[in-house]
Amino acid sequence: MNVYALVAVALFAAVFLGIYGAIYLSALSSYRRGELDWHGIRILRLGLYGHLTIFAILAITAFLV
Repeated sequence: MNVYALVAVALFAAVFLGIYGAIYLSALSSYRRGELDWHGIRILRLGLYGHLTIFAILAITAFLV
């Protein structure tokens, strides 16, 4: 188990998901004001799921190495 790689993945994921979460919350408020349609929120949500999957694969790889 490579602890440094696992910590690096966790920190990178936390920072990235924090930034992505702020963008998502801003997009939700824009949607509520009528400035953005639902397709934009859907695309952001799919991107978030994809990045969560990538971070999970990276964490598993760092754990197994």
